[in-house]
Amino acid sequence: MKNVYKRINRGLVLAGVLLVGFVIYVISDTLQFKKTKPLLKDMAADYMQKLCELNVTPEKYRSLEELAKQPDYVKSIQDDLTKLLNENWKDVESAQGQSFYYYGMNRSEVEAGYNSYLKDSGEVYGYITKMTAAVNNADCSVTKCGVNTAQVIMSFDCVVQYVGDPCWFSPAYPNAMQDIAGGNMYMYQEDVAIPQGKEQKRSSDLMSTTVTVSYEFTYQLVDGDWKIIYLDSLGWENGSTVIVSGEGGEA
Repeated sequence: MKNVYKRINRGLVLAGVLLVGFVIYVISDTLQFKKTKPLLKDMAADYMQKLCELNVTPEKYRSLEELAKQPDYVKSIQDDLTKLLNENWKDVESAQGQSFYYYGMNRSEVEAGYNSYLKDSGEVYGYITKMTAAVNNADCSVTKCGVNTAQVIMSFDCVVQYVGDPCWFSPAYPNAMQDIAGGNMYMYQEDVAIPQGKEQKRSSDLMSTTVTVSYEFTYQLVDGDWKIIYLDSLGWENGSTVIVSGEGGEA
C-alpha cells in the first residue's frame, strides 16, 4: 500500500512540476509576444508605406501620351513588386484548405493577381502623383494565433492624387482608382449623361481621393524574422473625391 502512495505522490509531484513549467512557459511567451506587438504593427505600416511609394508614377511617365509607351514602365513595376514580395513574404500553401485562414491569400496568389493585371491590362489609363497612408490606430490590433504566428488587423487613411484612371496596387490586389473613388466622379464622355448631383471630370484633371482601407496580415516567425504568410482585404470606406486642378496640374 505504501508503494501505491509513493507512486501517487511521485505522480502528483511530477504533474505539479509540469504544471509549473507550463505556467512559466505561458507567462514567458505572453510577455515576449507583448514586446513583439509594436514590431509587427511597424512592419505592417512599413509594408503599406513601401507600396505607396511604389504606386507613385515616375515623373517621366506622368502624361497620358507617355503612358502609351508603357512596356518599360510596366516591367519596372513588376520588378519592384517582386522585390517587395521577396523581402516581406514567405510562400506557403493556399489558405483555401485551412478553415482558420480561409479568406487569406498567400504570396503566390497575391503575385498572380498583380501579374495578371500587368499582363492583360493592355493600356495604362492614368498615373498617380502622390499617395499617403496614415495608420488609423483606433482600428489596429495584434493577436497571437498559433506557434510563432500572429495576425495584424490595420486600417489606413489614404490620400491618392492621380490623373485619369490608374491602377492602385494595394497589399491584396490591383484596383482601378475609379472603383476606389466609388463613382463619386464620372469620367468625361460626351455621350454619357452625368447623374444629378454628381460632378463631371475630364481625363486630364488632377484628382484627389481619400479612402480608408483595412487589411489583415498574418505573420509567421521564420528563421528569426517575421514574414507575411497570408493577407486579406477587409474592404474600404469611401471618403471624398475632388478635382484638385485641371489639365493634370500639380496640387
